Amino acid sequence: MKVIILVLASNNFVHENDMQTQIDTWISNCPSNISVIFLRGWDNDFYQFENNVLFVPCREEYLFILRKTILGIQFVLEHLDFDVLIRTNVSTYFEPKKLILELNHPRYKSDFAGGYIDRSSQNGLNLAKSFEYISGTGIFLSKNVAKIVAELDPENYFNIFDDLAISHFLQKKNVKILRIARNNLHSTHFFIPTFHVRMKNSFNPKTASIRMRLVHDFFQEKIFHKKLRFYLKVCSNEFSEFMNSSESFYLYFVKNRIVVTSFIKLRTQKMFKTKLTI
Repeated sequence: MKVIILVLASNNFVHENDMQTQIDTWISNCPSNISVIFLRGWDNDFYQFENNVLFVPCREEYLFILRKTILGIQFVLEHLDFDVLIRTNVSTYFEPKKLILELNHPRYKSDFAGGYIDRSSQNGLNLAKSFEYISGTGIFLSKNVAKIVAELDPENYFNIFDDLAISHFLQKKNVKILRIARNNLHSTHFFIPTFHVRMKNSFNPKTASIRMRLVHDFFQEKIFHKKLRFYLKVCSNEFSEFMNSSESFYLYFVKNRIVVTSFIKLRTQKMFKTKLTI
């Protein structure tokens, strides 16, 4: 199983700090069959791939994330070999051993796209008021499905978030979508030691790096009582994050109702091997 993790990166201070934290933590533990590539845009009209950093001919702006993603996927398909491609960002943590263990499951042997399934009500796609999509924190693609995504024309999805656009395009191509587990610390404030953890906090840009180091300490420790101590440190930090948050209890409830619903659907899909319709 060869895995390429394509990490969206930019040159602002927060992203640079989170990227370095990723390098210092989970990326330092990646086995030889996991390659991590940081994806950047620049003003030149050619590609440059050096020291695990891929520059693509695309302006480094938020509105061009979809274009940057497609160009990155096209480059990887042409120049590198892989079985699974994961498009993610600098505020996400992967536990490499658990990730490989997950991807060795038979459900990933055929062509698929997948990730954590979230909900959105963004206008512009002519869909229902609220619809499901693959969250951009981790878009998992088998090689053949990556080839399909590489055909997406960003001009057809102007002003649409990249993960919504990719999900809509996959739905039109009738691609099998798998629900994949993810722990979102900012949404739930509960730490579940899984292979995929979202660290981002839009209200405090320093949070992702702090969370990442705490979670990494937990995963690295082998002695039970010390591991428990690190787990409690993560929990203590999340309690502080929750108490310092400006969001209402109602918003917290609404977000986590979606989380619980997504988890139930994930278990149902695994149990009955159903296909997801977005």
